[in-house]
Formats: sequence, C-alpha cells, structure tokens
Amino acid sequence: MSLLVDHLGTYLEDQGVGTVAAASGWGIYRLERPDSPVTVISLHEEPGFPPDPYLSTERPIVDIIVRGSSEREAAEKCREIFRLLHGKQNVRLGSVGSGVDAFTIEALNSPHPIGEEQVGAVRAHLYRFNAAFHLRELVA
Repeated sequence: MSLLVDHLGTYLEDQGVGTVAAASGWGIYRLERPDSPVTVISLHEEPGFPPDPYLSTERPIVDIIVRGSSEREAAEKCREIFRLLHGKQNVRLGSVGSGVDAFTIEALNSPHPIGEEQVGAVRAHLYRFNAAFHLRELVA
C-alpha cells in the first residue's frame, strides 16, 4: 500500500532535503521519529478535509516535524521544506508511474517550535508545520 507520506518522502529526497531512512545526516521517516539520527524529518498523514463529492480526489493533511541538534538547525530545515511545498501547483510526488499528482499544496500554518526531546546525549529541538494536499488521484 502506498501512502502519501511515502510519495512525499521520495519527493523531498529528490529535492535534496534529506534521505529516506538515512542512518546519518537528515533522515526522512514516515509515521515515526526514531532515536537515531538526531536530525530527522518525520511525516505523519492526518485525515484532512472531506473528499471532493464530484471528483476522484482527496484532501489529506501531512504533519511535518523536523528535529535538529539546535533550535536554529531545526528551524532552518523546517523553513526549507515549507518554502519547497507551500503554494506549489501541479506537483508530481513520488516516482513516475507509482506516485500521485497534487493540484495544490498549501501550508496551513508557519513553521513553529513545539518543544525539545532527549536523543542520546543531545537535547534536540522540534519544529513543525502542517500542509494540505489536494490530490488528483486517490492514494491506494
């Protein structure tokens, strides 16, 4: 089963934001935030808005959480992803033939701090924002 967060993870990797399931550097993970590496981008799909009643489209929301070893590092990476996604139109997410097309991607809020968490010996900082996707195809 392909999830929107799988396709979004591939898209972010293709854009040079990080690497899916990386053991070091900026790791991109779906539905989890592992203990390692410290620098993590985690993608969590939310129910979103009701489907369009006339078209085969969905309007899910993705919660994007960024963890960095400093507040500045987390904020800058979160803002990088925000700039990459917010206001985009007609974007292909994922691989050709197995991805999903988005009519639009809109941030629902600006990147903001949500706290800290201990990761090994590092006190890591968390930033997040939510993005709404209007998808052309139903995600199976």
